[in-house]
Amino acid sequence: MASPKSIKQLVERLLFLRELSLPVLPVTLHQNRVLQLAHKCSKYQAQPLLNLPRDRRHALLVTYLFELSQDLTDQALDQFDRLLGDLLRKGERRQEKHLKINSRQMNSHLAIFTKAAEAFLLARTEGNDPVQALLDKVPEV
Repeated sequence: MASPKSIKQLVERLLFLRELSLPVLPVTLHQNRVLQLAHKCSKYQAQPLLNLPRDRRHALLVTYLFELSQDLTDQALDQFDRLLGDLLRKGERRQEKHLKINSRQMNSHLAIFTKAAEAFLLARTEGNDPVQALLDKVPEV
């Protein structure tokens, strides 16, 4: 479910990962290899991972955390898109409801403005008092 709270949690997790200041993956490292190492790391529990040689453990963890960061970013963007879409649809429904409820009143106001504009233009072309023409032509509301 996309909600501001869930997006905030994802962003907090991303910020935590960024604060780790992990080394950047080499550009020469193929994406499939990164995925393979990250997948392998995800299968380990903490203790067996701790028993691995330091370099191997770090390689697995860095690729795993890199992929985790990518996944969290994708999730946050997807949730934001869903949330924004929901808000836009909700706004459209409210606007349609408002128009449906107030359309008669808006049409009557439009008719009054039309009469007022016609009276003003007629008074101006005939040289009459525009205020008096408006008062004569437009009913009191």
